[in-house]
Amino acid sequence: RNAMNEVLRGMTPDERAKIQPVLISVDPARDTPESLKNYAAYFHPSLIGVTGTPEQIATIAKAFGAGYIRQPARPDGSYAVDHTTRTYVVAPDGKLAVSLELNAPAEKYLEAVRGLMK
Repeated sequence: RNAMNEVLRGMTPDERAKIQPVLISVDPARDTPESLKNYAAYFHPSLIGVTGTPEQIATIAKAFGAGYIRQPARPDGSYAVDHTTRTYVVAPDGKLAVSLELNAPAEKYLEAVRGLMK
């Protein structure tokens, strides 16, 4: 189940035109703009993937109360990045409006987004 798809399919075209879903990578060393473009498109065509410098990522994570940590490299050089699995609904003024858990029903996401459109 992809809540992003469910939410966007549940919106009218006018509603979709008023929002921009964004996926923010916390692993700029590995997530290139091209790989993020492909990964985000897997979830929905209107979702864009972005990243930034470690400092920029730390700033936005702190602002939203998100956490992430890069795990030590494995012997083969690969690594994992543990991170918060919440969806953050941001108001038009750029402030966090709602933070929803990963498995929240799509209706909760839709309600949160529509609440900001009033």
